[in-house]
Amino acid sequence: MQGNETVIAIHAESWKSDRSESQWRASVRDYILPRKRVDAVTTADVMAVLLPIWSTKRETARRVRQRIGAVMKWAVTQGYRNDNPAGDEISAALPKTAVRQQHMRALPHAEVGAALARVKGSGAYRGTMLAFAFLVVTATRSGEVRNARWEQVDRDGAVWTIPAERIKAGREHRVPLSPGRWRCSTARRSSSTESGSCSPRPPGAC
Repeated sequence: MQGNETVIAIHAESWKSDRSESQWRASVRDYILPRKRVDAVTTADVMAVLLPIWSTKRETARRVRQRIGAVMKWAVTQGYRNDNPAGDEISAALPKTAVRQQHMRALPHAEVGAALARVKGSGAYRGTMLAFAFLVVTATRSGEVRNARWEQVDRDGAVWTIPAERIKAGREHRVPLSPGRWRCSTARRSSSTESGSCSPRPPGAC
C-alpha cells in the first residue's frame, strides 16, 4: 500500500519496541489492500479487507483498520486525497460485534502465600522463582520485572524507579521497597550473574 513505509517511519520513533513495527508490517502483509495508488483506495476496498475478519478476528481487524486509517490520514495531509476511507463512515457498514472482555481471575489474597510456596518448590531456576516473587510483592508487570536494572534501584532510599519507557502509561513509576520486597530484591541480586540486570537467565539461555 502506497505510503505505508512513510507512515511506519513517522511512527517508529514513538514505538517502545521493534515488535510494533513487525506487527504493523505483518498486518499489511496478511490483510493487504489492493495495489492501488493511495488516492484511488475506496471505502469498498477497505470493507473487502475488514469484513472477512471483522467478526472472527475482531482485534486484528481493529488494528488493520487503524493502520489503514493512519496511512489515509497521512495521504490527506499530503494532499493526495480529501477523505479517510477507513474512517467513521465505514463503522455503520460493519456488523456490530459486541464482545465481552474476559479478564484473568485474580488469586485471592489468602492463597498468595501458598502459591509462592508452590512456585518455590517447583524446581524452577532460582532466578525465575525470585523474579516471580518480586513481581507478586511489588504488584508490577512481568516485562517491568524482566527488564529491571540495578541502577534503577535506590538502595539508600529503598525505592525502585521504573523508567517511563518501560511503563504502559508512559510515566515514570516509583515502587517503595518494604522490608519484604527489599529481601526479595537482594536475593535476586545475589543470584544475578549479568552486569546490571535484575533478572539473571539460566546457564545457556539466550
